[in-house]
Amino acid sequence: MLHVAGMTCQDCVMHVKKAILGLDGVSDTKVDLKTGDTSVVYEPDRVKPEDILALRIFRPPSHYSASIKER
Repeated sequence: MLHVAGMTCQDCVMHVKKAILGLDGVSDTKVDLKTGDTSVVYEPDRVKPEDILALRIFRPPSHYSASIKER
């Protein structure tokens, strides 16, 4: 599970989902606007959590940031 900060509306959620789903090996993602909780279904042999965190949408100058959320 990830935590995504900086989202303020449903358009933000859609931008984040589109970026994550654009990774080869990701099959689904759910993003909660209120909490920032983001779950990602992916193939671990093709995608690592670090690959998601490295997406351009989570780097400056973007106002979104992501971190791995401990369970």
